[in-house]
Amino acid sequence: MPCVLPQGFFILIMKLLYPDYYPSFHCLASACHDNCCLGWEIDIDPDAYANYIAQPGAFGEKLRANIQADPTPHFRLCGKDERCPFLNAQNLCEIHIRLGEQALCRICTMHPRFAEQFGDFAEIGLGLACESAARLILSRSQPMQLIESEGTAPFEEQQPFEPALRTGVFHARKHLMLLLQQRTLPVSQRLLQALLYGQELQALLETGTSLDSFCQICAQEPPAEYPLPLVYFNPCETLCALLNTFLQMEYLDSHWNAELSACAQWLSQCSPAQLCALQPPAESWCVLLYEQFCIYLLFRYFAKASFDWDMLGKLQLIAAAFSLLYLLQIHSVHIGEPWDFSKACHIAKSFSKEVEYSEENMELLQQALTEQPLLTPLRLSLLLSALHI
Repeated sequence: MPCVLPQGFFILIMKLLYPDYYPSFHCLASACHDNCCLGWEIDIDPDAYANYIAQPGAFGEKLRANIQADPTPHFRLCGKDERCPFLNAQNLCEIHIRLGEQALCRICTMHPRFAEQFGDFAEIGLGLACESAARLILSRSQPMQLIESEGTAPFEEQQPFEPALRTGVFHARKHLMLLLQQRTLPVSQRLLQALLYGQELQALLETGTSLDSFCQICAQEPPAEYPLPLVYFNPCETLCALLNTFLQMEYLDSHWNAELSACAQWLSQCSPAQLCALQPPAESWCVLLYEQFCIYLLFRYFAKASFDWDMLGKLQLIAAAFSLLYLLQIHSVHIGEPWDFSKACHIAKSFSKEVEYSEENMELLQQALTEQPLLTPLRLSLLLSALHI
């Protein structure tokens, strides 16, 4: 199935990479339970803004009256639900209805798609913050594969990078993808080995290994297993530090914050023995969901190391997100709440919406993973070794 992209904002490129599920995506429109036109402050790109303020008639007046021009043009949200002023009673977009899809601003055209350019090729994917995308991605039973084709992709401002570093990063990501899809191992152990592999690669970058040598090392298959140091470890300390980091963030949905708070209160009274004794049901759909969740994060973030040289930080992010999802699962089981696909999918989507799609929250998480002594790569590795799924 070809990769069908939304209209507008395209440039011709030599190569396009996208997940094999991408062409199957479709918006739920008015049937969506968590509309992306609620609660989001939508910035308007210059071309769309010029088009909107030039529209004639009553609809043009409505456009101009509902756009805040400073500091960056954006739609004024309405009511306690913070609805986009152009979301009608049927939860459909009036701009799309009246002016056509080509008139949508860049963010509305693209969401939930994301794109990244790497010189002569680009990648495009779907964000988990969208209900339809989350269900599509997390319900898959087959390992995700990347499809390569020629075509067009949304234009993104090009970031500078070293070509040899990019090549090494993509070699490493290929190995990591295979490792995270190695279904003979529990997902937590796959992620543990991925994190240890990332530590080795990051150490090479930080100790002056030439980029050509680094690229050659990344092209080689990693060891079958990395040893983990035998040290005393209290998983509750690391999980508490992780939860406290998330509780410092600002969220759109108060229910998400309440769920984290309840989990933190329970965890503060939980001993390491009690925590380790809580074995979540390892049903096949749940194991697959964890795998697809990790693969999604790997695809979306790891290649960004081509720009910032931080391969390990991307894997720490995946480990932190996985651990949070796991913790919320065992808390749900502990208090007797059902943990089914709908619940797990909702939690993963909430993480994406509340954390991934907030620059401030992502910066806070990255800062904690860099500076918090209880969230070091070693601590996260030891935590993963204690998890059971």
